Amino acid sequence: MSQTLTPARLTVDLVANVLVPVAGGAAMPSVPISGAKLSQAQRDKLGLNPIGSTMVFDIGQSSVVMDMSGPTGTISFVGGDADQALEMLDAVLLRRFQRLRRTEDSSHPRGGPKRLRVYEGDLTDLRHCKIEADYPDKGAKKLDLKFVVRVTAFERRTSN
Repeated sequence: MSQTLTPARLTVDLVANVLVPVAGGAAMPSVPISGAKLSQAQRDKLGLNPIGSTMVFDIGQSSVVMDMSGPTGTISFVGGDADQALEMLDAVLLRRFQRLRRTEDSSHPRGGPKRLRVYEGDLTDLRHCKIEADYPDKGAKKLDLKFVVRVTAFERRTSN
């Protein structure tokens, strides 16, 4: 990464180079920076799915958390440059993964100063993915300045 590493840049890099390729059926690639892997006890304390793995990357005053569990990978952070993350994510996803399309951008269903943008598309003929980005709306402050991306893979069944 030639630009200064920020929480948003790391999140977008992890989505584009780890989560989406894994959703497309690729083997888990190496992560671009080192982070701390949470133990199962730490994951349990956070209420995470018992099957999976979680990494935490400290970037400046923020921590980027990547959780992989089954067909879903989630990356999140609070503060930092959360207000810039959606624009970066949108540019990278739509440039690198031409089969992905924006399918929704609306007020967040759970309310508050948050919005939800959804992308969907086929990554291969047998793999489909849905990407949900929860992002801060205008006027968001403190803990509402949270950016979350969930990438879920769906396998298409072939008929014989």
